[in-house]
Amino acid sequence: ISDKTYVITADNRTRIYGEALSPVLGSGWTCQAATTGAALNDAACKTDLASRTVTLASNGTDVLADAGTYPITSSVTGSYTTADYEIVNSNGGSITVTKRPLYVTPNNLTVNAGSSTPTHTFNYSNWANAFDGEHMVDFTPPTCSSGFTANTPRGTNLVITCSGGSAGNNYYFVYETATLTVPGLSTVENLTPAEVSANPSTGMVTVPFAFNVNPFLNVCYATLLVRDLTGGEDQV
Repeated sequence: ISDKTYVITADNRTRIYGEALSPVLGSGWTCQAATTGAALNDAACKTDLASRTVTLASNGTDVLADAGTYPITSSVTGSYTTADYEIVNSNGGSITVTKRPLYVTPNNLTVNAGSSTPTHTFNYSNWANAFDGEHMVDFTPPTCSSGFTANTPRGTNLVITCSGGSAGNNYYFVYETATLTVPGLSTVENLTPAEVSANPSTGMVTVPFAFNVNPFLNVCYATLLVRDLTGGEDQV
């Protein structure tokens, strides 16, 4: 570098895949006048270049540019009146595009005791551009599990976790959790007698009851105990 050289170097920048560079690529550069002795500082250099336009450019400004590092180039245009220095555009500086987090969220499940092992499903969120298939390479879905078996006892809550897979070149997985619930036995609540009537031909008394079953399962069993208050035998 001669003693009549300005060196323009762009600032290094970082952004996440799918997000715009902020602030935009523009004034983020430094300028130095290299001499055989001490160099002029950035402020003095920019003062000398005030009548010219410094433009920065990089492919890394594209929102969907793949994760990686992109060089920043600079160009100088416009009139220049100071004869002491000439311009050398530096390619120093770069934009680093980092991978974007892709959240894996399993779905909560309720499974009855004795059931076969369920299939655990999940959802993705935080795509950069809906389902970003165009910019996905080597993408492999993760898997989720809870440890549930047919022998898991009633009243158990298990944590559903996800792992594995590959989020490809532009994403990395962030695994969230969910809950698998094995309900306990149902309980009868708010048991209340309704209208009481007698069958004239048999003398039988019909006593309907209204009640809630919580939780409601596909198969429920109930036992009705009829107490004989006259001292006779109770009936089930």
